[in-house]
Order: sequence, then structure tokens, then C-alpha cells
Amino acid sequence: VIGIVVDVGVTMERTLAEALRGNLRQRLYRWMSARRGDVDLPLSWSFDRYRAEVTLERLTERVRREPVDARLDLLQHERIDDQDGQELDVWATIGFIENGDREPDAVFGIRTRPVPARVTSAMLTDVDVSRVLAAFETKFKGTKHGRGRNVAKAAEYLNETIIAPGQVISFNDLVGPRELERGFHWAPVIIRDELAPGIGGGTCQVASTLHAAAVYGLLDVVERRSHSRPSDYAPLGLDATVIYGEVDLKLKNPYDTPLIIHAFLADPKTLRVEILGRDAPGEIEYGYAVRKVEDFYRRVTVKRWLDDRRVRRQRGRKGIDIISVVKVVPPGGKRRVASQYYSGYKPVPEVFWVGPAHDEELPELPEGAEGVEYEDIDPQSATARDDT
Repeated sequence: VIGIVVDVGVTMERTLAEALRGNLRQRLYRWMSARRGDVDLPLSWSFDRYRAEVTLERLTERVRREPVDARLDLLQHERIDDQDGQELDVWATIGFIENGDREPDAVFGIRTRPVPARVTSAMLTDVDVSRVLAAFETKFKGTKHGRGRNVAKAAEYLNETIIAPGQVISFNDLVGPRELERGFHWAPVIIRDELAPGIGGGTCQVASTLHAAAVYGLLDVVERRSHSRPSDYAPLGLDATVIYGEVDLKLKNPYDTPLIIHAFLADPKTLRVEILGRDAPGEIEYGYAVRKVEDFYRRVTVKRWLDDRRVRRQRGRKGIDIISVVKVVPPGGKRRVASQYYSGYKPVPEVFWVGPAHDEELPELPEGAEGVEYEDIDPQSATARDDT
């Protein structure tokens, strides 16, 4: 299994050479001893490095232990030290096996090498939590409802994250799956351009608030997608949608010092995200320009339980494409463009639900609407979603 096999050819040659050694009487004695099973000739072994490598590669995940980053507990005001992980050193292990014993009961230990944490305790000595690189706040409705509780829970998972110099963080990795077992609740999400019940609604507000703080802190935005529609809680271009396993927000620390994220509820209806560890690079200016506006349409969906009634489920909204521009004015320096990026918000359809017996004319199309789409399905049964 680990590449050590009997070399049959060499073993046979040695056996034959031993059988022919000496005079006739000696050879006859060895022959009779062999028939009784009294002869014990050592086996010859060969080592297949490729076979050993394949076997050891299968063990890498079982041997690997992830490192634990150091962190600061902002509530308890204490530092949690880092812990190195480990990984299998395949080639050192192969060398050990190749040069090891060849006894039947020989044991070969694996060789490992440490995997250092990305954030070390030494780094944290440079994190001055009194220095605010950037901060952003958004409002939400109440804390007793599912959305507010999801905002608080996602912020809790995000809080105290350390970003080492050059490190890329993933919002989905930090916050994790939005599941009831992990403290998330039912709240409205966007499914096929319509609000519908879902688990984790409100998580996107935390991602948007983090993204806005990152923009004002001049972090590198590695991956980000705008919502399908403008958000009520964030200006155009500063929002970010996330869907676990599908759409992520990824940020990179471009500075030579570590940063720490402080995500918390400044009051029962306000989410605040601060990026701490260094001073702001200057005065940051954010703005956007509209590139294109697109008309929306009316969607009419048959709901059998409505009988002969109708419900205006959602008002329409035009689509809009924008270019965001971030400028920085360093202390004593000249204004310069720090970054530009694109955001596209799709048209939001005006939605009517009607019963199968409804026979009245629907109202005229509102301004900005063009065309009508009819369907006989339940949008809430679709799987495509855009968290809100």
C-alpha cells in the first residue's frame, strides 16, 4: 500500500545462488531442510515512490489540522493567541519510508510540517482598536422580527474578524450557512424579483454595511455583486448581495498592518460596521453616475386561492445601471480617483396576483412600464433567490 513490495526477481536470484553454494552434500542438506521448512532466507524489497505518493496524498485531509488565528475579544478586552495547524509532508514521509527498516513488523511514522496562522498574536500588538479606518451605519426595522434578529446574528458571526496584511476574507465563510440551527430566522427574501419568506433575510444588509465600510476604507473589493433591485438601507452602489454557496462578498486588506472588523448594533435599529487598526488615508468621497435606465413590465400571476379577486402584490421600478467613483483627498494632497466599479439593478416588475375567476380589467400600465407577462405558477416555489 505504501510502495514497499517484495522484489521477486532479486529474491529468486539470491535463493538460487544460495541453493547452488557449496558441495553436493551441503546442497542436498539445504534441499532437505527447505522441504522441512527449516530454511529462512531474507526477502529482497523494492520501493515504488509513485505508489507511495498516491497513497499518502489520500491521507492529506485526514492529517491536516487547520490553524487558529489570533483574535481580540472586544467585549472581554483580551487577546486569544493563535495556534499552528499541521499538514502532511509527503516527500519527507516518502524519504523516511524509503530509507526505513524492512522487517515484517516495521512501523513508519508520517512526517508533518506546521501550518502557521494567518493572524498571529504578534500582529495583534500592532492593532490599535482606537484608530478607525472607516465605518458605516444602516437602519433596519425592529429587533423582534426575523429580519432584525438575522441582522444581529450575522453581525455576531462577522464581529472580531482579523484581516491580516494581504489576506482575502469571504463573507460567506465568516457568517456561514443561514440555517435555523445556527440562530437564523424566517424573514422576507427576494425570489424571482418578488419578496417571499426565506431563512436568513436581512443577512445582505450586514454584507452591504461591511461593503460600504470597505469602500470608505479603500480596501480591495475582490468579489461583489449588487442586489437585483436598489436597497432601501444603502445608497446605490454601496450595497452587496450574498447567497450562501453562490454569491459572495470578498475583501482584501491592501495595507501592511492587520485590521479588525467591529460589527454591532449601535442601537436596537442601527447596524454599525467599523474597520479598526489604522487611521483613514484621507477624506473619502463617494458618488455615482447613471449609465442606463430600463423600463419595467407588469407580471400577472394566477393564484387559485384568490378566486375572483386580485391583489397588487408589488409596485414596479425601473432598472438602472451605474458607475461608482471613489475619490480620496490625502492630508495635504490632491484629490485622486481611488477606484471605479459597476452596479446593475434589474427592473422590478409590477406584480398582480389574480384569481382564476377574476374578469375585471387591470389598471392601465403605470409610467415606466412596458408590456405584460402572464404566468400560472407560484413564484415562491422557485429556487433562484437574491437575499435581501
